[in-house]
Amino acid sequence: MIELQNGQLSSMDFKATIPPCDNEMEISVFGQGFGECIAICCGHRNYVIIDSFVNRKTGKPIALEYLSSMGLPPSCIKQVVITHWHKDHIEGAAEILKEASPDVEVVLNPIVKNDKFNKLIERGAAEKNESVSEFEKIYDFISCNGYKNVIVSTCRSKIYSNHGTGEVELFSLSPQDNEIFKYISSLNIPKESQQVSYVYPSDNLLSIVLLARIANKGFLFGGDMENSLSEDSGWPAIVS
Repeated sequence: MIELQNGQLSSMDFKATIPPCDNEMEISVFGQGFGECIAICCGHRNYVIIDSFVNRKTGKPIALEYLSSMGLPPSCIKQVVITHWHKDHIEGAAEILKEASPDVEVVLNPIVKNDKFNKLIERGAAEKNESVSEFEKIYDFISCNGYKNVIVSTCRSKIYSNHGTGEVELFSLSPQDNEIFKYISSLNIPKESQQVSYVYPSDNLLSIVLLARIANKGFLFGGDMENSLSEDSGWPAIVS
């Protein structure tokens, strides 16, 4: 794991980095104390990027800087996964999508299919609410791209496979259907005179948790998933 100080990563941290070989899987985790970005090389230098944040020193998404440090083009990025809509997990994601492979896939949380949620996003965007500005840019990218290569994840579904060898597969293990239902039921669209608020209890339980499987090994990527006292939500549901 490569850690940052005050959201900054020095060039020295990147100098020791060399590209993985064609037959290698590599997992790189970048953290800034809140929000993370994960770059998974799935072989043949094809990358899946999970979430994003921006290097405060350069203003560039950390995933793009990492690839550049190895001399790899953004076109190596074949898929970008947005685990949930919180700012600290999506900042810079739209820029990654624009610079990535022309056929890049974007994986979104199933909450985006709900009209009530999207109405809140529209209201927040109209108010220039910081918490949804990046999410709106992702929507704009999808629209400008002709709505191609969009994957809405579902619980227990395969979202990626490196078709060349079939060695690396990614599965989404959340959110649970019951958590989506509870979240939507709790949403209240404010009156026009009221500002939109995006602070709702337990919304981290809607974060996408991914399982990467290679041969007989598995790796879990948890986003902001939290523990729960209920066996049918949070980490207990995922583990079971």
